[in-house]
Amino acid sequence: MIDFLKRRDRILLEMHTGTLLIGVVCQIAGIFFVKDVSYYSAGLWFGIVLSMVANIHMARTLDIALSDPSRTVKVMVTGYVVRYALFAVILVLLAQTEVFSPLAAFLGYMSLKFTAYLQPFTHKFYLHVFHETDPEPEDLPCEENPENFGETSSEEGRQ
Repeated sequence: MIDFLKRRDRILLEMHTGTLLIGVVCQIAGIFFVKDVSYYSAGLWFGIVLSMVANIHMARTLDIALSDPSRTVKVMVTGYVVRYALFAVILVLLAQTEVFSPLAAFLGYMSLKFTAYLQPFTHKFYLHVFHETDPEPEDLPCEENPENFGETSSEEGRQ
């Protein structure tokens, strides 16, 4: 199982772990603060699943955007608009049908935002689980010879 997880996209694994952790915390909190726990739970976990799908979509959008630098901004903006427009439509449908709690679904979906803050901690957790360390950063070419960095020739400086 660990070998399979090592081969997968680590950032997605770390983000999904954070999303599930936030879902568990929200579920435990909901037990104490809501009247209809099943209605709340269904909406929350529906939102968590949508959040995980959005994470995957975001990762694919980034891969596509970075593969063609001339279209990076267009691809990123389009992906963002598609994700949130689709979620807005889903929220409206949830509010109309009352199948799940739209507020809890929104809370679950917004776990995307909290997960981004948790990612450094989930990253450290998986480094420990996989018995790995982060690679040491290498100096950039301009940092190898800092005394020449940013200098101009004497003629350019006078002009």
